[in-house]
Amino acid sequence: MARKSKRAIATEKKSPRNIFNTAVYIRLSMEDRLYKHGSDSIANQRELILDYLKDKHDMRVYDIYCDNGRSGTDFDREEFRRMMYDVYNGKVNCIVVKDLSRFGREYIETGDYLERIFPLLGVRFIAVNDGYDNRVDPFDITVPIKNVINTLYARDISAKSAAALRMKQENGEFIGSFAPYGYIRSKEDRHKLVIDPEAADVVKKIFEWKAENASYAEISRRLYAMSIPTPNRRKYDLGILKSEVHKNNVYWRPETVRSILANETYTGCLVQGHIKSHFYEGGKDERVDRDDLIIVRGTHEPIISENLFNTVRGKCEKVKKAYDDRAGKYRELGSDVNIFVKKAYCGDCGRPLSRYKKVNGDRVAYFYICRQHSQYPNSCRFVSIAETELKDIVSETLKKQLAYLVDTQKLLSQAGNDTSVKQKKHDIVKELGKAVSQIGRIRMARVRAASDHAKEILSESEYSEISAGLKAEMKEAAQCYEAADRARERLEKLLETESRLEKTAQLCAAGLSRSVIESFIDRVTVYPDKEAVIKWNFGNKAELLASLNGGGTE
Repeated sequence: MARKSKRAIATEKKSPRNIFNTAVYIRLSMEDRLYKHGSDSIANQRELILDYLKDKHDMRVYDIYCDNGRSGTDFDREEFRRMMYDVYNGKVNCIVVKDLSRFGREYIETGDYLERIFPLLGVRFIAVNDGYDNRVDPFDITVPIKNVINTLYARDISAKSAAALRMKQENGEFIGSFAPYGYIRSKEDRHKLVIDPEAADVVKKIFEWKAENASYAEISRRLYAMSIPTPNRRKYDLGILKSEVHKNNVYWRPETVRSILANETYTGCLVQGHIKSHFYEGGKDERVDRDDLIIVRGTHEPIISENLFNTVRGKCEKVKKAYDDRAGKYRELGSDVNIFVKKAYCGDCGRPLSRYKKVNGDRVAYFYICRQHSQYPNSCRFVSIAETELKDIVSETLKKQLAYLVDTQKLLSQAGNDTSVKQKKHDIVKELGKAVSQIGRIRMARVRAASDHAKEILSESEYSEISAGLKAEMKEAAQCYEAADRARERLEKLLETESRLEKTAQLCAAGLSRSVIESFIDRVTVYPDKEAVIKWNFGNKAELLASLNGGGTE
C-alpha cells in the first residue's frame, strides 16, 4: 500500500473516514490474583489500553467489558458474551485487549475467533503488548504459537494455584470464602480467624443444648424465640453479605444447627480441603475423605472445648444411627417414587412440600407436609395432604386440560389442511431461502472487498463506502431471516400433529407417573384448604391459532 504523506495523515486525524466502535476487553482470573503482576491488574489493564487508544483518531471507545475472576480457559464469561452480543448486532467492530492471554488461553477456540470468526464479521482485533493488529497483518504465524503457549501456561498456573492453596492450608491459613458462624476474618490478616463475641455465645448455647439432648428442631425454635439472627442474617448485618434477601432470613433451620454442631473449627483447629477442585480440566469437584483432610490445630482461639465437641459428636452420631435404624426397619416394604419431587409447593409460605412415609402394620401411606409449619406452626397454615388425594386432584385437572387440547387439536388439524395455511408454509420457506441466499452473497462480497482493499485495487474511501453498504444490507437480510424463522417456529408449534396428544393419552391411561408430571406440569401449588393450582409446561394453542389467522411473518 502506498505510503501516506504527513499532510494526508494530519487531514485524516481531523476528519476520520472510518471510525471503529471499539470494545475494551479486560480479564483477571482467580489464578492471576494469586500470581498477578502489577501490569495484570484490572486498573492497569484499563489504563494501558486507554492510553494506547488516546491518539487513535479512528477508534472510539464504545464500552469497557471486564470479567473479574474468570478463567481464560473457556469463553463462558458474562462480560465476554455481552461484548460478542454487541459485535453480532453491529454495535462493535473492533476489540482491544492488553495481550492475547487476556482474551483467552485455550488455543483452539482462541484461534477460531482470530482466524475465522473476526475476519468473517469484519472485526478488527488488537493485542497491544503482543503488537498484533489483524487489520495491519491479517495472519501472523506467531499468533497460534502464542495461543499454544498461553494454553500450556494456563495448565501450569492451575497446578501452581492448587499447590499454593494447599500450602496455605497446611500453614494454618484460612482460605474459605466466609468465616464460620461465630468467627470473622482478622482485619490485620484475612487468613486468620478471630472470635465474633455475639455469635460465639450463640455457638456455645447450641453445643450446650445438644449436650442436654435437645433436638435440632428444638434448638432451632429456641434460637428463633430468642430473636437471635441466623448466620446469613448476621453476615448481612456485618456487611459481609449484600443481598437484601438475607435481611428477611429469620428462621433457624435444623440443617443449619446440624452443620454447626459438626464443625470442628470451634475447637480452635482448621479443617480444610473438603473439596478438591480442578481449575483447568473443567472436571467435577471431588469430596475428600476425612483421612485426607488438612487439619491444623491451635490456629485460632477456640469457642468450645474438645471434650464438649466430642461429647456432642457422639450424641449426633447416635441420633443418626437411630434414624437410619428406623428408616431401615420398613425397607422391606419398599418405597414408591416421589412423583411430585421439586414440583409441589406450599401455597401459604411458598416452601417446597416434603413427603413423609407413614406405616401401619404392612400398609404404607405417604403424606406431603410443609416443614415450615411443622417447625414454626404460627408462620404457616398448611398442615398436610395425602399423596393419594393430591394425585386425584392433579389427575382430574389433567384430564380436563387434555379434553380441552383435543378440541383445540381439531381446530389445528382443520387449519393445517386449509389452503391459506399451506400457502403460508410455502411463503415462509421462500422467505427463509431468499434471506439465506442474500446473507451468503453479502459475505462473499465482504471477502472480495477485503481482498481488493488488501491488494490496493480499492482505495480506503472506496472500501469504506462498500463496507458500509454491505453492512446495511447484512443487517436488513439478518432481520428478514429472523422474522421468517420466528414465523416458521410459530407455525410448527401451531401445526403439531395428534402424536403428542396420543402419547399423552397413553401415558395418562396408565395413571400419573413421574414422566407425566415432568412432561406437562411445571409446578403444583397446594393451599391450606387443599385447593391446588397447577402451572403447565405448555401454552394455549388456541391463542396460537388466533395469532396465525391474524397474519404476517412478523
